[in-house]
Amino acid sequence: MSTTTSAMPVNYQLSVTSCSQCSSMAHFQCLDHCKDVFCGKCSVKHRNEVSKRMDHLKEELQSCKIDPVTTHDVIDQNFYRASQETIRRTRSTVKNLISELEQRQDVIIKEIEKGIELRAEERKKRTE
Repeated sequence: MSTTTSAMPVNYQLSVTSCSQCSSMAHFQCLDHCKDVFCGKCSVKHRNEVSKRMDHLKEELQSCKIDPVTTHDVIDQNFYRASQETIRRTRSTVKNLISELEQRQDVIIKEIEKGIELRAEERKKRTE
């Protein structure tokens, strides 16, 4: 008596735990999908991933916490320092401009006085 067994292909598949709509797991694309629709296969895992991400973001925000009083003091100090520097530069610029204008004024006055002297000499020559 002989028995025959037919070889049936065995299909070893890993259990599917990916999202039924986006076919990904624990990626932001899938998380974005699962914000709207938590599919039955992966909702718990996605919720855990979202919670971890929120905890991480919360830690980041706490590490960057800004003290309003200190921040405003620093801003005020920087404003005061910048204002004083602007005043100093403005005064320096005005002094330089005044000095330059005075020098130009002296040059113009000397040219006019020299022109007056030349005319006086020419007049003297004409009348002699």
